[in-house]
Amino acid sequence: MQQLENIPSERERRRYPRIETSIPMNLKADKHNVSAETINLSMSGACCRVNWPIAMMTSLNIILMLPDEGAPDDVMYVECEGIVVRNEKKVNGHHRLYDYTFLILQTVHISGC
Repeated sequence: MQQLENIPSERERRRYPRIETSIPMNLKADKHNVSAETINLSMSGACCRVNWPIAMMTSLNIILMLPDEGAPDDVMYVECEGIVVRNEKKVNGHHRLYDYTFLILQTVHISGC
């Protein structure tokens, strides 16, 4: 008999696996600039937490700030375009936090610091 943890979930529809990681990022949506950080990341999308609501299907300009392999203080900026495909409101004490999943549509530019 096969164990349940070895059977892929029928609900799992992601093409690429998600990796839990915290990467700083900036989001620009509807003329608002928002600082955020990832909760998880994959080749096709990310989930991030912000303290400002963003509507479903909103187009985003995204800048991920990845550590550069050359030096610990250097950062590689990856600019992407994406769209919000899922949102979830959470309350932490008196603060409202929002978890957003967005699909990365294309990578626009990559530059070092």
